[in-house]
Amino acid sequence: MPRGRYRLMNYLAARSAARKFQSPFKIDGRTILFHCDLDDSIRREVCFTGCYEPLETSLVRQLLKPGALFVDVGANWGYFSLIGSVLVGGSGRVVALEPDPSLFEELELNVRVNEFNNVTPLAVAASDQNGQAILTGSKAKAGNSGLSRLIGSAELAQGIQARTCRLDALLDASGVTDVSLMKMDIEGAEGLAVEGAAKLFESRRVKSLLLELHPALLKAHGHSADEMVNRLLAWGYAGFRIPHDPSTLRSTYYSKATLRVQGLQRVYGFDQRDAWPHYLFTTT
Repeated sequence: MPRGRYRLMNYLAARSAARKFQSPFKIDGRTILFHCDLDDSIRREVCFTGCYEPLETSLVRQLLKPGALFVDVGANWGYFSLIGSVLVGGSGRVVALEPDPSLFEELELNVRVNEFNNVTPLAVAASDQNGQAILTGSKAKAGNSGLSRLIGSAELAQGIQARTCRLDALLDASGVTDVSLMKMDIEGAEGLAVEGAAKLFESRRVKSLLLELHPALLKAHGHSADEMVNRLLAWGYAGFRIPHDPSTLRSTYYSKATLRVQGLQRVYGFDQRDAWPHYLFTTT
């Protein structure tokens, strides 16, 4: 990834007459179409580079095999859900959770355009109970339309009514036995989501968890990053920190090499080196 790539993308995007259009990217030789909005930083990056979060994308490619079950918690417009659909194939299944109404609409659109019948989009937020919660909205004009989040009880704000669910109850009701991979990126509500999936993790029915932690936002819901990491380790998972140093990022972007789990740094507790640290927890 060349230095200044974001400035270059922003420069080109600002001078584009078309702001919204259908754009392609590829995974394992398959072309995937998505609704691109150049005002949104994630879609802009996929449009110009063909990839988002290359290290996490590489791990998803390694961990998902034909026939696997992938649960995408915080699916946004569906980048990882769409990739997962290709990787698990017709014998596999993707369950994509996205509570933000505007993003959910685009998630459904992208699934429909690609005719991915193995993806089930659900307009719900993973939490520690079934019910309702308030979700803050985030607009593409702010740079990233995927930053909507559940509001903590101490916050005063107006937002969107969202349905919440416990993941263990949701997946049990869907007849799910084991989850091959769960990806979770939900802007500080990960403590609530893990609490609502405790039965799944205690029995290690989730084989691998790709988790983005938001230490500052976790506090609003009474959780901490230390608690999250220690709890997953206590349940018997092996934890690995996903590096985001420029050298690793560039090599993954340019060479398209697969980032191997075996090459990741093992962790035995929380060690914050990034503002939003990424971890992989696995049973194998």
